[in-house]
Amino acid sequence: MLAAQIESMLPRAQRILRRRLRKVARWAADPHEARRRHTALENHFDRVLNRAVRQRNAVIHGVPTVAEVVSTAEPLVAEIAGFIVSQAVDGASAGENLIERLEDVRATSREKLWRLEQGEGPVVEVLYENCPTSPRPLRIGLLRGAWPPGVGNRR
Repeated sequence: MLAAQIESMLPRAQRILRRRLRKVARWAADPHEARRRHTALENHFDRVLNRAVRQRNAVIHGVPTVAEVVSTAEPLVAEIAGFIVSQAVDGASAGENLIERLEDVRATSREKLWRLEQGEGPVVEVLYENCPTSPRPLRIGLLRGAWPPGVGNRR
């Protein structure tokens, strides 16, 4: 198992990185662990997204806000905006409608999560089968907790 090999790959001085890599290796080795991790990230995503919506509403309606609270939602909003822009550009170059393209991404994500719930593996193959892009979504999802909204429940 990869998690056991991490100790020998990195020096002891890198113990925080080793710990994080062992966690990622455990998630990648077990579809159920990957799905549990994703559920935790979904919950985190929902909390931060709801915070962003509340802060936006406060700003729009003239309610005073706390800069530190607003700043906690800012990276997620920027990530979502970047994702939508990249999908719009990619879709436009392929002659696709943005809404349909986003719905396809959402449906594909939900199917992958359902496959993890069923215990299908290996995890990397489930998540990246027919994936035309780099592993960026996994890196963001596992390490930062930002996933597109609406994923998690199958149809």
